[in-house]
Amino acid sequence: MTSSSTTVDRNKIPRAAALAVGYSVAANLIARQLLGQVIEFPAGFLPLTPGPIAVFTLIGTAMGGLVFWLMARVLPNPLRPFQAVALAALVLSIIPNLVLMGNPQMAPMPGGTPQAFGVLIVFHVIAGLITIFVLSRMTRG
Repeated sequence: MTSSSTTVDRNKIPRAAALAVGYSVAANLIARQLLGQVIEFPAGFLPLTPGPIAVFTLIGTAMGGLVFWLMARVLPNPLRPFQAVALAALVLSIIPNLVLMGNPQMAPMPGGTPQAFGVLIVFHVIAGLITIFVLSRMTRG
């Protein structure tokens, strides 16, 4: 028997996804400001500027919302499967930055340092966890 706390109300997904995007973008921009107080970002490294942070966070979190919506269309209870898929996607999204931490010269954009790619990992984790939490909590039936 499924309790209402583990079922998903598909009608709540669009609003929850929009909030996940907004919260994630805001949190990453705040994290950038806070980290900028203690870490010197490399000059000219575009991925650590507010515009790209906001755009890529928006794209990633919106994709998470879309995946959740699609899973909710085909699975009777998509919460656990979505959480597993989202965590896997988060881990996979971090791998390129881990590789670039080890060899920043491989990056397609100039100016990256190991520390800069580490900061990008922080942004991935923030957005991923917020998205998983918001979609999981705000869509319960």
